[in-house]
Amino acid sequence: MIKAKKTTASLSGVSCDVTSCVYNSADLMCHADHIQVANQVQNCKDERDTCCGTFEAK
Repeated sequence: MIKAKKTTASLSGVSCDVTSCVYNSADLMCHADHIQVANQVQNCKDERDTCCGTFEAK
């Protein structure tokens, strides 16, 4: 997977509630240059977890 870069513009239509991600902004939008959709559902324990392959902790 290619690591995303943080951008000043948000990805159109991609909101995000994962405030612990470096790409999440104060307006709860994703500011990565791309997202990787990952098949990691089995690793998510509840709604506080993320299954976004682009997630990177702050």
